[in-house]
Amino acid sequence: MPSTDDLFRTARALRASTELADRVRRALRALCDSKSYRGWRDGPEQANRFRLDGEGGHGADGAADLAALDEAGLVEAGGLAIRVNDREGRLFATDGVWVDAQRRVFPFDDEAGTMLRLARRLGWATPDAVVDLACGCGHSALGFDTAQRVMLDVNPRALAYAELNRILNGVPGASTVIALNDVRDGVPRGVARGLRGTVLVIANMPFGLSPGAGVLPLTSDGGDDGLVLQAAALETLAALRRELPAVTRLQALMLGLTAGCAAEGRWEWPQRAAAAFGEGRARWSLLHDESVLRIDGRRALANPSRLRDALPALAECTLYVGDAERRSVRESYRELAGRHERAGRPDLAYGAVAVELA
Repeated sequence: MPSTDDLFRTARALRASTELADRVRRALRALCDSKSYRGWRDGPEQANRFRLDGEGGHGADGAADLAALDEAGLVEAGGLAIRVNDREGRLFATDGVWVDAQRRVFPFDDEAGTMLRLARRLGWATPDAVVDLACGCGHSALGFDTAQRVMLDVNPRALAYAELNRILNGVPGASTVIALNDVRDGVPRGVARGLRGTVLVIANMPFGLSPGAGVLPLTSDGGDDGLVLQAAALETLAALRRELPAVTRLQALMLGLTAGCAAEGRWEWPQRAAAAFGEGRARWSLLHDESVLRIDGRRALANPSRLRDALPALAECTLYVGDAERRSVRESYRELAGRHERAGRPDLAYGAVAVELA
């Protein structure tokens, strides 16, 4: 895999040469449009790098494309060194699932699509500024048409990809802030004070419920209730409201998983949001048309689902759990589901919290 330094070097090379950037952009576009790549991206084969040579690769007519990708440092041992996603005409380089889970940047882009659809439904798709509290490679923030973008993440590797994707998608650097930041520290004060007009804060945080450290990848681990960083996002939003000028309109759209009771329509995360901002300002949408969990790269299981069914199913994910540890991980998830059931939270839901502050 390319190191974080390698990714920054690739971004620098594309910034320095518009000709190389155009060639790489065309190469990645052709790749995303190819049947072989789409099949790889959507199946279990994605556990290994996409081959650019030989059977299942890009094909002989991709020689010029391969040269551009190789020159940019995006080819490794005959395979594509990264994963590339295509979302509404925009290209996003990110890590593949073969990268070590403790450093991997989130590979998938479907949640960014959900974020954009929800923003459009709310009439929030064209703010003056977007602030992404956990940007990953930039899937969500770079999808908005806006005058200002602030992309924050605790993982330097994610920021390298975000910068690379900013360049690939022709987003001006002068209107973009990409910065190392932990959501638990809030938005940096200097950044907050530079925001103007309508500000949309986004947080794509459907972190999984985890029975212990290291069971889930860093990009998916939300602690035993799944809410560790979602709770921090609510605190950050409250602090940001205090920092912004009184004339600023502040909105927030956050995706996440939550335990609760489907029969009573009671979910822990929206309850916390309502307690923080008031029932009328925090709206919860359970995403019935989305599946609740991702298994082998695809979302699976009805939303909501019983925790006793959903959590052990995570142990069957071959992309995250090895055969040697599958039984122990399954049992750990069963124990975690039991603890939530005894606390009156037998179900798991995937949804969105939308907050609007005048």
